[in-house]
Amino acid sequence: MRKKQFIAILVSIIIISLFFGGVIGSYLGAQSKNDEGITYKIRLFMKIITSVEKNYFKKIEVEDLLDYAIRGMLRALDSHTIYLDSDEYKDLLVGTKGKIFRHGIQIGISEDLHTIITPIEATPADKEG
Repeated sequence: MRKKQFIAILVSIIIISLFFGGVIGSYLGAQSKNDEGITYKIRLFMKIITSVEKNYFKKIEVEDLLDYAIRGMLRALDSHTIYLDSDEYKDLLVGTKGKIFRHGIQIGISEDLHTIITPIEATPADKEG
């Protein structure tokens, strides 16, 4: 009797292992195809960057091309999503640190300049007009 139970348990373990192996293998295969698509696009992007760097009519740095690509990608999302390089981010912090909350103003970027958009309700800036 014990031998039959052992065989039944062993067969059950094998069936369960095959099932989960198939599920996991299928998932990893789909993930691999997705990664291949991303890898292809990144390689294509790098080829374009290299080609522009080598063939553009004037000298252009790869760092500038990457910066332009990032800015363009984020600009394409919507008008509120922007990229700030480290210097622009530091300038934003210096220009706004503590002042937004103390005075109650909403700051945005218009034509690459920090601009006061509107005062926030019930704040000193709103009271001043």
